[in-house]
Formats: sequence, structure tokens, C-alpha cells
Amino acid sequence: MLARATIIGNLGRDPEIKETSTGGKFARFSLAVNKVTKGEKSTAWFDVTCWDDKKVEVLQNYARKGTRLYVDGELTTRTYTDKNGVEKLAVEIVIGRFDGRLLLVSSRDDSAATPQQSGGGASKPWDDLDDDIPGFD
Repeated sequence: MLARATIIGNLGRDPEIKETSTGGKFARFSLAVNKVTKGEKSTAWFDVTCWDDKKVEVLQNYARKGTRLYVDGELTTRTYTDKNGVEKLAVEIVIGRFDGRLLLVSSRDDSAATPQQSGGGASKPWDDLDDDIPGFD
């Protein structure tokens, strides 16, 4: 079974970086993806968990609230019990240790001359991204 998601969105808050019991790190964050349909703007939120130490380092050093990220990872579901004892379903994108991609498309202040990249593939300039994809403003 293959379930993957690829999105470009803006961080809703600074990434939450945590350590595992074995000394590794992982990051959790939410991305907002804006869409405009018939003049109406809507926002969808996506939860992301990153288990790759190098990508977590990029997030820790360069990503802040408002930073635009390109994320490609496995689409997963899990259940949990909320504080009121109600069982809930969570859907999230997971960037594993050996798969998935994370690209820092822009910084909040846009002072960086080139985007930071983590993951496989060649670097691509993202300066004109907003002009190429409908619905991003």
C-alpha cells in the first residue's frame, strides 16, 4: 500500500523539536495551505512529523513561523484519546529517516539568497513559485 502526500505551505508556528530516548531528534509542525476558489480564500492545516536528523537540524536552524516549506512524505493515520477521553483519528504526513523530502522554500524575512534543501534531488530556485502555482498568494 502506498499513501503519500506532497504539499507546499507555511508554518503555523515554530517547529517543535524533541529528543527520543536514544538521543535522536524529531520535529512536529503544522503547515497551512491556502487555496482560492471563486474569490473565496480557505486554509487547510496539515500536521507533519519528521524523523530524519538532518532535516530536523534544518528545521531547528532555519524554519520559523511563516516559513514556506515543501514537504513530501508518507500519509499516515493513528488514533489517540483526547483529554476528555474521546477517541480521535489523526492524519499526518511523516518524513522518515530514509524517505521523504523537506525543502525550505523561503524564510520569513526572505533575507536568504538561496533556499536550504534537505533530502535527495537537485536544488531548484523557488523565487517565482507564487507565480507558477494558482491559489498561492
